[in-house]
Amino acid sequence: MIIHFEFFNGGNPYIAKNPAAAFRVFCKYETIQTAAGMYKCISNRIPPKTYREKQEIARDIAIQFQNSFSDGAVYFWSDLSNYQEFFETIAKKYGLIKEFKENGII
Repeated sequence: MIIHFEFFNGGNPYIAKNPAAAFRVFCKYETIQTAAGMYKCISNRIPPKTYREKQEIARDIAIQFQNSFSDGAVYFWSDLSNYQEFFETIAKKYGLIKEFKENGII
């Protein structure tokens, strides 16, 4: 799984090679999705300092992951394993275990 981030100021693109690296970028910048696996960082943003803000980012990533299946995205088994591990870790850290299990994420 590779996620490509382009920066608003024309800086060198960043490639997140795992979900945890992508989560760090989502926490640091405001982003919009431009294509499957591609995001544009549209502005600098003060990194979220609250538990709730990071929890909301984790929810958004999970929703985008679920929506990608209806959009016809194809994942390798290794990618699914990485996502599973990421979502389990993030669910434990931000108290989302019950919610993610109910929605079939973990």
